[in-house]
Amino acid sequence: GVFIHCCGQYEHHFAALARTDFKIHGLEIHYPYTSIEKAYEIFGDRVIYVSYVAPHEISGFADLTTFIAHLAGKPCAQARHWLATCHNWGSTATLKEAAACLGN
Repeated sequence: GVFIHCCGQYEHHFAALARTDFKIHGLEIHYPYTSIEKAYEIFGDRVIYVSYVAPHEISGFADLTTFIAHLAGKPCAQARHWLATCHNWGSTATLKEAAACLGN
């Protein structure tokens, strides 16, 4: 199987990727260029999602914790998420607390 990394916009490929005959283990989602909501509509909980959030000036989110809070309550929040954060993007305790709203 594969894990797909893309730093840019690639949701226009999701339908074709979903039809492939190989296992897709996970997708890196670079917000705001690619929508995790669109990915979830097509792949559901069959894959692991790794969200990377662009700087605040582009994404509108101060850090990964505020992005996670944005996902809470949406269907995609029930998927499996791996979190990758950057230096000075909040404390571990804050990130763990926010992440508690993710996954099933």
